[in-house]
Amino acid sequence: MRFLPVILLVLAAAPKPAAGADDAKWKEALQAFEEDYKKNSVRFKLRAIESLPLDDVRTIEFVVKKEKLLSHKDWWVRSTAAERLGRIKVPEVRAKMLEYAKDSDKRVREAVMTALALSQDRLDAPVILEGLKDSAWEVRRMACWAAGSQRLKEAVETLLGMLHHVDPHTGKVVQEGETHPRVKPLVLFNLEEITGNT
Repeated sequence: MRFLPVILLVLAAAPKPAAGADDAKWKEALQAFEEDYKKNSVRFKLRAIESLPLDDVRTIEFVVKKEKLLSHKDWWVRSTAAERLGRIKVPEVRAKMLEYAKDSDKRVREAVMTALALSQDRLDAPVILEGLKDSAWEVRRMACWAAGSQRLKEAVETLLGMLHHVDPHTGKVVQEGETHPRVKPLVLFNLEEITGNT
């Protein structure tokens, strides 16, 4: 009996499986992925990505680091992987995905913002607000979309700060705003989406 507390401490300290983790299901998903992904067909590659489980934290590392789907050279692979991640609802798995909003690869950060735009989870607001200030225009563009799609009132001040203002009387620039031509229209559009003003 004197060893019972020690045994309980060891059991408590032992790593616990991820939420929803099932080794048999994971192996089956990986096998399905590998069979379809190696085929020289867009349809099969998309089906491979769709086969990845949404309730297993290993999916995140697999998508981001092992297969590098979020930084893939083909946009359709990146967007399909981001869309798949956008459907994740398990908090532990989402938390792992959100860690990659600060990844060194801008394509990974962009894909995370795409996932957040599609997921409609308002708890992502702080991550989206950081994305609006990202150094890469691709990430700022998708963060604008995410803010607009989630109607984040918290983003209004940041989006207003991204607008370029010129004094109509003097013609002088009052406020320097977003300079990239592929982000500028999205700032105003998504500000209108949030506020309902045109």
